[in-house]
Amino acid sequence: MRFLCKKTDMNVWVITDETLYQEMMATTVSPEISINRITNPDQIDEEQTDFAVIDLLFDSKEPDRLQAILKTGASLILLNEVTETCAGWPDHVIRFNGWPGFLRRSVMEMTGGSLHSRQRTGEIMQLLGRETEWVPDIRGMITARVVCMIINEAFFTLNEKISTETEIDTAMKLGTNYPWGPFEWCKLLGIRTVYTLLEKLATEHSRYQPAALLQQRALAQ
Repeated sequence: MRFLCKKTDMNVWVITDETLYQEMMATTVSPEISINRITNPDQIDEEQTDFAVIDLLFDSKEPDRLQAILKTGASLILLNEVTETCAGWPDHVIRFNGWPGFLRRSVMEMTGGSLHSRQRTGEIMQLLGRETEWVPDIRGMITARVVCMIINEAFFTLNEKISTETEIDTAMKLGTNYPWGPFEWCKLLGIRTVYTLLEKLATEHSRYQPAALLQQRALAQ
């Protein structure tokens, strides 16, 4: 389900590093949106009203991170959180897939929030040159699940000595027209990130069980 909303003036605080910021700004951004680039929630000007926060650096393992953003009084909060769900979050908090590589796509996967929050999110994404795809509130959403499963299968194949990393990457890119092969994806996302999602998904179904070689490399880092 996509929202294509009319454009409106919007003031947004973006918590980000240089790499993710450049990915976010890779599309055509409307002059109707005001972007304030910061590195942590403490830099948000709390005297403002009716503003949004996009946290590209969100880490659910930081217990006070969400609370710090909630305290700013932001009317809409968008968190780059792929592995966990929105369970227990307020209606104005939405999560999206902002993993490296995914953030430059023209369609953003998002979930959670009330209908009003989703409509406002659609407006912001449109001003950032993107459409919004609303998906079920499940770990990994849709695309990250698929990519991590492909990476996992590639590690099974490599461990069985059927082919090399380079050959598997080349075959996948030529066969599916993916921008990266599974091992290139894994390097871009970070093997610990891939392993963490697969490990969580494996509690839901055994088909997500991480390959032994993937687990070995992830835990060695």
